[in-house]
Amino acid sequence: MTSTVVSPEEFAAGMERHYVAGADDARKVTVGLQPESRFADIYAEFAHLYTHEQLEALGEARAAATDPVERDRLNRLWFEAADAVAAGDVVQAAQDLMNERLAWRADFDGEPQSLNALLALISSEPDFERRAAIYELVCQADEEFAERDVELNARSQELRTLVFGLDGEIAIANARMGIDVQRFSDQINAVSERTAAHYAEQADRLFPELLGRDEQHPSRAHAGYLRSLHQWDHVFTRERMAEVCERTLDELGFPLDRIPTILPDLEDRPDKDPRACVIPVRVPEEVHLIVRPTGGLTDYGAFLHEAGHALHFGLTSDQLPFEHRYVAPDNALTEIYSYVVERITHEPLWHQRHFGLSREDAELVVAQNSFIDASLFRRYGAKLAYELEFWADPRDPRNPQRYADRLSAATRMTYPTSQFASDMDAGLYAADYLRAWRTSEQVIAWLRGEHGEEWFCNGKAADFLRELFVQGSVPSNEDVSRQIGSSADDFDDLIAHLSA
Repeated sequence: MTSTVVSPEEFAAGMERHYVAGADDARKVTVGLQPESRFADIYAEFAHLYTHEQLEALGEARAAATDPVERDRLNRLWFEAADAVAAGDVVQAAQDLMNERLAWRADFDGEPQSLNALLALISSEPDFERRAAIYELVCQADEEFAERDVELNARSQELRTLVFGLDGEIAIANARMGIDVQRFSDQINAVSERTAAHYAEQADRLFPELLGRDEQHPSRAHAGYLRSLHQWDHVFTRERMAEVCERTLDELGFPLDRIPTILPDLEDRPDKDPRACVIPVRVPEEVHLIVRPTGGLTDYGAFLHEAGHALHFGLTSDQLPFEHRYVAPDNALTEIYSYVVERITHEPLWHQRHFGLSREDAELVVAQNSFIDASLFRRYGAKLAYELEFWADPRDPRNPQRYADRLSAATRMTYPTSQFASDMDAGLYAADYLRAWRTSEQVIAWLRGEHGEEWFCNGKAADFLRELFVQGSVPSNEDVSRQIGSSADDFDDLIAHLSA
């Protein structure tokens, strides 16, 4: 059989159609409107694009390009094509595994509950023992799927090594991101060590305070509940979330009612994924901002975090090519914008303006919220270090204990071994989150220096942010850092935030 090789422009047009179909499928599954994913079936419709011959042709075009912008565009296409070519032999197995997870049910309170339903319940369940019981069911599911997760990851890495011509996921991530991921992980570990004593002091005091019992090393079962700061539920009500968050964005300079391309979905459907996200189906024309409210301040933070993504995709210039609207070498750029917008919930003035809290109470909420943020940072730092070990050998029998030991030590919460294969995002995404954590703190410090304490509510930050959004995925995370006179090796603003 002879495969047809098309021009880079034709390939990009075909891949964009694939992205749109795949993103719409992911949206329907995520929001609970579709019980199974069809991503393998959709892949099959476009499989004619993803051949070794096509990949070779794209590589030749990239090598021949003399214009830096054109070379960057073709490099992005090549990496996306390589991803797709490598996925061909495992995409059906991945779809089957995902759909079995979606169909999995466990009995709780006499009702069959999906994994998504259990994860939503655990974040809002006020009873300590019931949270532990729900988490035990989640861990049972992870144990059931763990062996297949490992085999799928191992096989995927073998295929990707062959297609990319690079030695495994870590080498692929280095080439894609343009950084040394191990060196970056070492830098993050150094930040964690420098802030460890402060975090430990806070944990000793705040875990018991937030959980209402003497627990200084609580199970991960309680992480979602802790993040919501439920003792403040009378302030951060579900009913006000959309109104307050939309007013916050308006004050920042981005009224959502004037950005019709951003489509919020805040419904609480039974099988909707409780993890908030943005799914850009068509960039910039159709961007879905998805939040499943579970109560508490975390709903407000999740809405604003995803609004940062939505503003990025929804305000991207429609004049950019596919590669600069949809395709980024990594997710570290867009996560900057999410953290910057979400971090408004760490401003005492925001709590005073929108909830009428006294300055003292506002600073108390911010201190508790900052502790939760530090816990998440330490979690992702440990996750990255663990994932670097995992990808060295996915089948290594020491991986479950490594996972539990690293995450427990970093967060001072007790992690089980059962989630060693499920608690990972593709493409070493933990590194993207952490790079964005660093750069977003640089951006916030710069905005505060330029516009004062009211940087987020006087509209003066909007021009700077809009200039970034309109560029789509063209700049890198580190480009943004350099633009404000900082550097990728400057962690001072992050350390200051984690030490607050």
